[in-house]
Amino acid sequence: MDKTDTAKEETKPVAKVTAEAVSKKKARVNVSLDEIQNAIEAAKDNDKAIVKLKVAAPKGTKSVDVKLTESVLGSLIDSAIKAFEVTATKVKVQFENKALALIGKKSKGDVALSITSVTKLSAAEKKIAGKRPVYNISLKAGETKITNLGEGKVKISIPYNKPVSEKASGLYAAYLNKKGNTVRIKAYYSAKNKTLTFSTKYLAKYIIGYKAPKKNK
Repeated sequence: MDKTDTAKEETKPVAKVTAEAVSKKKARVNVSLDEIQNAIEAAKDNDKAIVKLKVAAPKGTKSVDVKLTESVLGSLIDSAIKAFEVTATKVKVQFENKALALIGKKSKGDVALSITSVTKLSAAEKKIAGKRPVYNISLKAGETKITNLGEGKVKISIPYNKPVSEKASGLYAAYLNKKGNTVRIKAYYSAKNKTLTFSTKYLAKYIIGYKAPKKNK
């Protein structure tokens, strides 16, 4: 294996950035094209590749804002990658290419992804969550909030260390719609990674819920 082959093998579609604290529990990072260009280039020749952005934040951070410049979003869309994944505070948010394209159409500038751990809940939300985590996943294009990704989807992984009293098959993701009704989403729990993962076309405040599976007679 020559040096060229070695360089290709070592190049991965992964970029790492650090968010700076703007308050005690909130951090922010502005991602430029220079910081992510190598990761995008590494993914260009592979239509199954996922460009991954890993965001480090100060200890104790509960909310992270990740701002992508217009040039970053445009480059991600033009590269025709499979998906773009952001990891912050152990939460993963992965936008498939159709979702990126829709975001590009709705935005005329920078876009900002916010991942926030929520503890102040309504009575209805508390009833679903119990002591399980809740995260608000939101996206803004300028001052316009994008909640519906149309034909595109986003895959979200939330950290959760399931107690032995809960069965993995009983876990689900949920959010409250505009009418206050609970919308459940099928989810998969990974005992290895201690995460609950689900796919959706909506960005919202997501709750991890649980309903004990029915026992077989």
